Amino acid sequence: KERFDKIMLKFLIEEPFFSDIMRSIRKEMTDQIPTAGVLCKDDSIVMYWNPKFVSKLPVRHMFGLLKHECYHLIYQHCTSRKQEPHLMWNIATDLAINCTLAFSELPEGGLVPGREVKQPEDVSHLPKELIEQSQKLSEFIASLPPYKSAEWYMDSIMNNDEIQQAI
Repeated sequence: KERFDKIMLKFLIEEPFFSDIMRSIRKEMTDQIPTAGVLCKDDSIVMYWNPKFVSKLPVRHMFGLLKHECYHLIYQHCTSRKQEPHLMWNIATDLAINCTLAFSELPEGGLVPGREVKQPEDVSHLPKELIEQSQKLSEFIASLPPYKSAEWYMDSIMNNDEIQQAI
């Protein structure tokens, strides 16, 4: 929490555009999600963040993560443009956002159109089917063009039964 607060202060000072947005967001630490996320809850905006995930990130990746979460709000991904199913929409919105951020700012595993998703080095403990599904999704993401809208990526996902199964 202390490290998060220090990085947040640095972010607020160094990123004036995003700091204006971030100041209005309630931040809550949780282990209920694997990384971080924003949502509108009870007439306020909340950013949830997992301390295990955040503690491993270098400052530049934290900045990228914070910008990423701000873009979900800027682009109204969790309000007026929200679509279902949630998991497919989250992937589509991540694709739309991540190609606009510097790749060097993205935490490992970020979904970027035109790039394969980095797979863990040791997958020996994972079921073969999970590895195959992960590879299919990675190849699909690598085949997508960058700089499309979340709706465009959502249509691409929803029109591909094999990718929906992999997800």
